Amino acid sequence: MSSKVLLAIEAMSHVAEMADAAAAHGCRLVVLAEEPGMYTADSGAAEIVGFPTRDTQRLRDYVERWQGDIENVFSVTDTWGVQASELRDEFGFPQFINTDKLRTLRDKAQVDSKLRAADWASTGENSITFSSSHAMGLARSMCG
Repeated sequence: MSSKVLLAIEAMSHVAEMADAAAAHGCRLVVLAEEPGMYTADSGAAEIVGFPTRDTQRLRDYVERWQGDIENVFSVTDTWGVQASELRDEFGFPQFINTDKLRTLRDKAQVDSKLRAADWASTGENSITFSSSHAMGLARSMCG
């Protein structure tokens, strides 16, 4: 068993694939999950830990306690992505996106406004339609 942990704050899907990828890089995947039962069918080699993931202080305490074992902290979800980024900042883990820029990307109203202002989006009754090349341009301009 490897000693380094990739710590996911929730994951929602493809957990077994993420566990395999972690193992290929010499790590094990630990997923903190408010509802661990959601992960039973798709967990593979991942360790699923029941945890109050919406409690920021408890997340900090967990990372602080296990920091020596953790390779990095991440979340593939929009809900916990900012928290994971803040923890990377706070505990000095490698960062792959600026936390403030991630907050901007998570702010759907701001993204919507920027898409419309750049004339990169057309609106339907309940949705926005835009091309993938425009989406990539927007991401570069917002995350630059």
